Amino acid sequence: MFYKILMLLLLALCIFNLTQIVNFQFLSPENIVSTIGFLSCLCGLLILGLLILSKRIRNKFSQKSKSST
Repeated sequence: MFYKILMLLLLALCIFNLTQIVNFQFLSPENIVSTIGFLSCLCGLLILGLLILSKRIRNKFSQKSKSST
């Protein structure tokens, strides 16, 4: 549940930073802060997704090892 809340917050922050970029000129000087914020939110989403995936894999292997014993 905690990870889903973090995922939603990161997604909301990502969308917010994307709306702050004017005319989709990502590298212009007035948009550089929003671009960095957008890219960092995407990295956070990726890392959180990998964490959730690794927990699912660990749970699968622990269930498989319990059933085989």
